[in-house]
Amino acid sequence: MPVWTWRFRSSAAQLIAAVDAGFNLDTMRRNLAGDFERWLDTNQRRINALQWYFTGGVILLFVEIAAWTAELAGWGS
Repeated sequence: MPVWTWRFRSSAAQLIAAVDAGFNLDTMRRNLAGDFERWLDTNQRRINALQWYFTGGVILLFVEIAAWTAELAGWGS
């Protein structure tokens, strides 16, 4: 499944611009920590959804394996 919508990007140009604008390192760290938390929250919701899809796929795979096994063993006829 394509995951081009994951969020985890910090622009070096923006960090340099913040330094040039006079922001101190502690302020930048605080803002980056907030960004990391937002990215984690956003990505975690997507990971949880993908985990449910994967779990459903595994269950369906086992159902298919059981059906093939039953068919090959002659239980279906």
